Amino acid sequence: MDKTACFSFQGNRYEVPQELVGQKVTLHYDPFDLGRIAISCRGKQYGYAVVHQLVRQVDESLAPDEKEKRPPGKTGLSYLRLLQEKHEARIKTALGRIRFQDIPLPKEEKENV
Repeated sequence: MDKTACFSFQGNRYEVPQELVGQKVTLHYDPFDLGRIAISCRGKQYGYAVVHQLVRQVDESLAPDEKEKRPPGKTGLSYLRLLQEKHEARIKTALGRIRFQDIPLPKEEKENV
């Protein structure tokens, strides 16, 4: 850790809390995502390092074929879109069952009819 609370890792530049200046820290990271590196020092967690420069996205120690085999990520499904579609389907079904002649009229309107 340098005097500016920054460090370099695999060509990338990160910043950590000032209290860690001069300390030896432990990095916890996913080799497929170098954009999120958790920091700990002497058993205490300090959250994630702030990325200043991200040149390399994946760990250089991964074999070339492993870099292509990214772990499953986004499914392409939108939970909110699925809920909206389900809600709209329920509304359509409910509207198909409502018959306006089945709705009772208020007493005043019944007397005028």
